[in-house]
Amino acid sequence: MKMRKLFAGVAAAATLLSGLALGATAANAAETRPDSMTITMNADNAVQFKDHTYKAVKIGKYDVSTGAQVLVASPAMNALVKSALEAAGVKDVPAESSDYLQWAISNNKLDASGTSPFYGTTGVTRKFADALAQSTAESQTPVTPQVNGATATFNLGEVGYWLIVDQNAVNDKSSKSLAILVGTPWTLSDGTVVSAGTINVKNQTATVDKTVDDQTVAIGKDATYTITTKIPNYVGYKVQGYTFQVKDKFADNAPLAYKAGTLTVKVGDTPLTSDQYTVAGFDAASKTFTVDLSSYIQSQGFSGTADEKSLFDKTDLVGKTVTITYSATVTGTIGNQGAPNSPSIVYPNDPSDNEKKDEIPGTPVKVFNFDYNLKKIDRTTGAVLQGAKFAIKDKTSGKWLGYVAAAGETPARWVELAAEPTADENKTEADGVFTTGENGLVSFKGLDAGSYTIKEIAAPDDYVSVGLTFDVKIDANISGSGSEAVATPTYTVTGDLLDLVSDGNTSTVTVENVKSLTQLPVTGAAGIALFVAVGALLAGAGAAVYAKSTRTRRLLNA
Repeated sequence: MKMRKLFAGVAAAATLLSGLALGATAANAAETRPDSMTITMNADNAVQFKDHTYKAVKIGKYDVSTGAQVLVASPAMNALVKSALEAAGVKDVPAESSDYLQWAISNNKLDASGTSPFYGTTGVTRKFADALAQSTAESQTPVTPQVNGATATFNLGEVGYWLIVDQNAVNDKSSKSLAILVGTPWTLSDGTVVSAGTINVKNQTATVDKTVDDQTVAIGKDATYTITTKIPNYVGYKVQGYTFQVKDKFADNAPLAYKAGTLTVKVGDTPLTSDQYTVAGFDAASKTFTVDLSSYIQSQGFSGTADEKSLFDKTDLVGKTVTITYSATVTGTIGNQGAPNSPSIVYPNDPSDNEKKDEIPGTPVKVFNFDYNLKKIDRTTGAVLQGAKFAIKDKTSGKWLGYVAAAGETPARWVELAAEPTADENKTEADGVFTTGENGLVSFKGLDAGSYTIKEIAAPDDYVSVGLTFDVKIDANISGSGSEAVATPTYTVTGDLLDLVSDGNTSTVTVENVKSLTQLPVTGAAGIALFVAVGALLAGAGAAVYAKSTRTRRLLNA
């Protein structure tokens, strides 16, 4: 009766132990002697095993003669088990016992910690394993698993209950595993599985992602970015000195500036207030910033005042999504290679040592914009022409645009104008008047992808102006992703043109001017332009003749 009662307690408690699922059965049931010496460890992905090495030590043996029981492996181990139970906060540990492991199991002192966040119900088994990992360090021997993708098989050489300890944290998105307690396979003859011999590896991979609301952004406009990651498993990690940071960095030459007042931080669905995290570097002059959530996790993940031995004991934040949004202003021409910025996260990759930190990079995202150039030449000689004046309108907004780049303006930017620009002599690009220079060029810098109307509002001196207007559509055609993303812009030109040269794959359009209406073409859209221009001249001449005739009649009748 005592044995039956003892076994019932063992079965109930050991069912909760990591990888050791004792089934309820009579103590005198026939057992199949456990003869498999392997442990199977499963991961979410192969990275969790990459470059990791392990040591193992036998904690307990199986008693198959009197029932499905786990007994302490040796008198020396018995003393270490006692110390580990006390370190884990187990109450009423007897002063003397021939088998402290059996005492703990039969009195339900241990719980499960086999699934993330590997804390169990009370955290006792987690702390028990950590204490054993330290006290048995000299007894642990190397063991090399056979890794097949996301599965690792350990041949331990003996059946029993084992402690497996990861020896290193690596710099490949995978942290050092927490210590693992697990039994080799054990199945009774009636089919009851005492131990499946499988366990989940108790480490983690971390990722950070980033998106931008629009990949093509004009000079002076804002790009809005979103960084997302998850709070990693901190349970079993030391509280003091714990770090969790989210970082962002622009390329050093990227024409981007962080915009003050736009940074927001959210954990799950809860927006954080500025006193719940710290920010370093988020200003227009910096190329990087860091959001530090360390103190927030410490306050939410641990109860009481932490000392150097304290481990996180509250699981509420584990796996919560962190969402950071902010805006950055584009300050210059970018081009088809794009301006990248990259996120990363920093956290300890060794549960026992908060000084060992790893920075996990995320995939960069890029934004683009494009220059569009107009070249003015003489139709007959091909000479470049200075002094032609143009205006540009964004067809999406319907607004004419000015380009403000005067001294003290940071950054230069496109602005919407209240009215269509006129070709007054003193007006500049800020007023929406773009004038060809000595090279005959006008450059519309850093435009967004989209459709624009370009209008000639004044011809060069001694040349005829016929109100040239045409549309240009810029398509970005972005291919690739992350740091490999590139844009292949195309330029589609339509409208009432003179002899305008654009092959659709160049950012420069050539526009010809004439000194005399007789040099204009006479067919097509250009012919219409000629007709309108000649009609305007004839109308002007007729008005002059009429005025002169009227004055003559008045003189004769005076």
